[in-house]
Amino acid sequence: TGKLSGAIEAWACNYGASKVRGFENAGNDTYDFDDKMGMEVNPGYGCLQLHDTLSGTTLFAFNNFRAGRDADVGIGNSPGEQPDWTFSKSAAAYASGKLLVLVRVADK
Repeated sequence: TGKLSGAIEAWACNYGASKVRGFENAGNDTYDFDDKMGMEVNPGYGCLQLHDTLSGTTLFAFNNFRAGRDADVGIGNSPGEQPDWTFSKSAAAYASGKLLVLVRVADK
């Protein structure tokens, strides 16, 4: 019920904090749900993020794919400087993890 709004950021390249899509609650100086893809370095830092743009909440983030235990992983907004967990190196806080993505095919 109610109005739903979200954003997915999924890039293999680097990205910056500049606001590009114009989401009202997004910052221009923080990594959040309206970041700018930077194809100059690809593959680069990389991110897979799911956001609720109305509340400004990061629902899930997995960034810096190639960093192993220094990757950024989080659910909800990061308590650090960047709400989307960028640069947090938080994967080391988890003993292990698996990501399962389910896709529902629309009825014809």
